[in-house]
Amino acid sequence: MSRVDNSMSTPALHSGDVPARSQWPVHCASTQSMLRAATDLAGCAALLLSAADLNILYATPGCREVLDYAPDALLHLNLSELFPRRARRAANRRLEDFLAHGRQSLTSRVTMLRQDGSRVRMRLALRRPEGVSEVVLAVLRPVSKDPIAAAGRNVANSFATHDPLTRLPMRRIWDDQLRTALRPIVSKHVAKSPESLLAVLFVDLDRFKAINDQHGHLAGDHVLRTVARRLRAAVRPADVVGRFGGDEFVVLLEKVTGQATVERIARRICRAIGAPIHWRGQRLAITASVGAKIARRDDHSARELIAAADQAMYRAKALGRLTPDIGQWALHGDYVA
Repeated sequence: MSRVDNSMSTPALHSGDVPARSQWPVHCASTQSMLRAATDLAGCAALLLSAADLNILYATPGCREVLDYAPDALLHLNLSELFPRRARRAANRRLEDFLAHGRQSLTSRVTMLRQDGSRVRMRLALRRPEGVSEVVLAVLRPVSKDPIAAAGRNVANSFATHDPLTRLPMRRIWDDQLRTALRPIVSKHVAKSPESLLAVLFVDLDRFKAINDQHGHLAGDHVLRTVARRLRAAVRPADVVGRFGGDEFVVLLEKVTGQATVERIARRICRAIGAPIHWRGQRLAITASVGAKIARRDDHSARELIAAADQAMYRAKALGRLTPDIGQWALHGDYVA
């Protein structure tokens, strides 16, 4: 299986947006996607920070409205310099904890200084772009009781919990949902009924790297967004679809009635993803390998379930090479009727 990070793209976000001095991974597809998502949020400002010291490398035009700073005026400043002196120590503790423990995201309410010296309460969301270790993206939005602004804050909060490229839940979100769903399954008091079955599907795209290499990373981003939409359409309304990373996805199936249900959904996923994807007048061919693990016994953890589904996916990928036009599925482990 190829663990592909669709993150090394060469085109800039927009012509002239990135300062010439910057050779940081602002050119990476994952960083660009996050910057585009942040720029589209009305009333928001976004800062690209060095992961080593949180120095500001790039600022979006929204900084004029939110912080009263011209974007170029923020370059070379440190994020901590935007906090009032009395609030700086507490804010720095949260930031240092974020950096020291390698956390993927952080959302917090903070007081920040505008260039005119006034103070404003902000919702600060920090995110690490996927596959890029050198930078951190900070999204700032003023806290307001206005209902329109509140709706915008919900979007900003979603930005901190969902993958900006595919709009699917990030790993920590669906992992929490899996642990919650698994709790009654592993309980010794759970009823031995078909409705107590739970399954995890691990979905990997076949030859995705070839699309990136032949058509570019913008085409790869288009494929990932299309696959995400098709995955959501192929599963049941209550099922959870998440992005595992790169070209890998997970699906959490609750209340399945047996192996046949899991097989039917896995086949439906393969058919949906295998339909041609159109990109700038071209037809892109992609298939998927799906591994599945059904949880029923009381010796499964969330990590074990995902690992078992991943192993089953390897088996499916080996089979898929024989019939690449339709993709394959495989079930891992035993099933107790």
